[in-house]
Amino acid sequence: MTGEPRYLDDRILLPFRDERIESVTSDFRLVLSVGSVSELVIETAATLSHGPLQAPGAVRIPIEPSSGDTGPAADLVGTTVLSSVAFRSGSLRLVFSSGVHVYVPVSQDYEAWGVTGPGAFRCISLPGGGLGVWS
Repeated sequence: MTGEPRYLDDRILLPFRDERIESVTSDFRLVLSVGSVSELVIETAATLSHGPLQAPGAVRIPIEPSSGDTGPAADLVGTTVLSSVAFRSGSLRLVFSSGVHVYVPVSQDYEAWGVTGPGAFRCISLPGGGLGVWS
């Protein structure tokens, strides 16, 4: 069920809660189809972990979109988004029903990630930090 983004002081709660990951593809970027109307594009190295990234014993698995391989991100197909947070700093954190977390840091040189949808909503991580948001 797609909702509206929630704007907080230091973050935006993206409207993907309870949405299913329909597909994951890769060329020079990793593309996740979220529900039937939204898309998340990751264009920089990210980290996938089982459990919170900072948890003791967390296993960190790098995701490298430029490899052209979906790698471990392919296992996200069919999972449900529990949390999707765009931090005002420009980083992104996603939590899935499988217990997997994905963290995308800011890139100093280009847009690290971006979301489109639902509707006219757009949010991108700006080069060097911060967010660009349109709706």
